[in-house]
Amino acid sequence: MVRYLREQGRYQAALPLAECSRSIRERVLGSDHPDTATALNTLVLLYYTLGRHSEALPLLERARAITEQALGPEHPTTQRSRDLVEQLRRQLGD
Repeated sequence: MVRYLREQGRYQAALPLAECSRSIRERVLGSDHPDTATALNTLVLLYYTLGRHSEALPLLERARAITEQALGPEHPTTQRSRDLVEQLRRQLGD
């Protein structure tokens, strides 16, 4: 449903559902599970699209840390995640 709403451009409507999904995944799977990172990345995309960049950054950093732990620092997904964190930091002037 989150994906459908996002594809329809209904970002505000998708946000509470994405937050609920992240919360459930953290509770059921744990805060360091790769599926939790996926839920975090979904939230990042929504926050970013809504212009809430400063809220997106800590979630993106958490997702990157989970991905690095699960896949290793040299994995392409980890490297992409690291690049996105740096891009967002630059945009925020950090």
